[in-house]
Amino acid sequence: QKRADELIIANKELVFQNEEKQKRADELIIANKELAFQNEEKHKRADELILANKELAFQNEEKQKRSDELVIAIKELAFQNEEKHKRADELRESEVRYNAAAAKNESAIKWQATFDGIQAIIFMIDLNGGILQANKAAENFFGKPQEKITGRFCYELVHETECFEGNCPFSKAKVSNKRETKNLLINEKWYSVVIDPIFDKDNKISSAIHIMIDITERKQAELLIQQQNHQLKEVNATKDKLFSIIAHDLRSPFTGLLGLTEMMAEDSAEYTSLEVTKFLSSLHLSISNVYKLLVNLLEWAQLQTGSISFSPAEYSLFNTFLDCEKSIKENAISKEISVVNEIPDAMKIFADDDMIKSLLRNLLNNALKFTNRGGKIVAKARETADGMIEVSIADTGIGIPENIIPRLFIVGEDVGSKGTEQEASTGLGLLLCKDFVKIHGGKIWVESEIGKGSTFYFTLPKNNRD
Repeated sequence: QKRADELIIANKELVFQNEEKQKRADELIIANKELAFQNEEKHKRADELILANKELAFQNEEKQKRSDELVIAIKELAFQNEEKHKRADELRESEVRYNAAAAKNESAIKWQATFDGIQAIIFMIDLNGGILQANKAAENFFGKPQEKITGRFCYELVHETECFEGNCPFSKAKVSNKRETKNLLINEKWYSVVIDPIFDKDNKISSAIHIMIDITERKQAELLIQQQNHQLKEVNATKDKLFSIIAHDLRSPFTGLLGLTEMMAEDSAEYTSLEVTKFLSSLHLSISNVYKLLVNLLEWAQLQTGSISFSPAEYSLFNTFLDCEKSIKENAISKEISVVNEIPDAMKIFADDDMIKSLLRNLLNNALKFTNRGGKIVAKARETADGMIEVSIADTGIGIPENIIPRLFIVGEDVGSKGTEQEASTGLGLLLCKDFVKIHGGKIWVESEIGKGSTFYFTLPKNNRD
């Protein structure tokens, strides 16, 4: 029983143990289930974590992409900002350049306006004389616009010829390195040309300012003053000449006349008929010379005062010369000088008769005075190519010194000298001849050789030239 009880107890213990084991097994099953659940949860959690990690990785990747895009965007923005800064700098520089150009342009416009406002003809030239810029006055002077002036050479437009180095003020300025001036007559107007060199940083001439100022009025005023001075000198010389003739040449013959007539009056009874005739002949000659001198003086005075009449007409030069030849016939015979008239019979002139006769008489008287006995005087005339009549009075006399010839027709020059037989000469007759020829629009000149004679030439109009 005990064994049985022990067995029962042992069975009960075993059952209990089995039960406990069963409980432990159930607990283990539950624990395993719990563990399996936990593992499942863990797997789920792991999967969720994997998914989360993947999502996070994707997000991180997206963030990285966004970050990269942001970096790119930032870089692009920085680039754009840099470009904007560059553009802004360029705009500022452009604005500065524009303002500078505008200021320069405004300055250039103002300068050009000032340049154009100058009345003097101004243009800039390079080293070769090429025109770089010209003002309005230059355009008006050349009659060309600016574009047709620039590039041309100044001497082409100003002188219309080649530039002669020795006569060009710009060429002189390039040598002297200083301002050069020259007066030029261009198209009947006088201009003062001024060349002002422009120097570079090395102090070498790079270009020049070419200035032309119209000085025609000043030149005309200077010419008028010169003419007035010349006229004044001529008036003074005329006055001096007149006083000299009156004081000497006119008084001397009267002194001789007074002495001769005094001798005849006081001692007339003592002289023979032959001596009286000789005295009367000498008296006649002296009076004739005084008369000729007085005639010349009166005619010359009338010329100087402008009171002499001028009445030209057409008449025979041959016949006029014959009339004048008669006035010297006695003196020519006395000195045994032959006078030959080779003027063509039919030759006509258009001149004032009184003036031409006075002209011919004076030239014939001069030829007689300075021709030795037995000499010859020849008168000739021919028509020239310009329709004038050229008259010549040639003698075989003593000739005129070369240094005297240029002074023969100048008032105030002392060219009077004694004839071959001590005949008086004042030089007044040649001055009259010059003035008479000038009134007719002709010329007078002389050719002479010492010991061989002289030939006086003068020209007169053939026809009325009005």
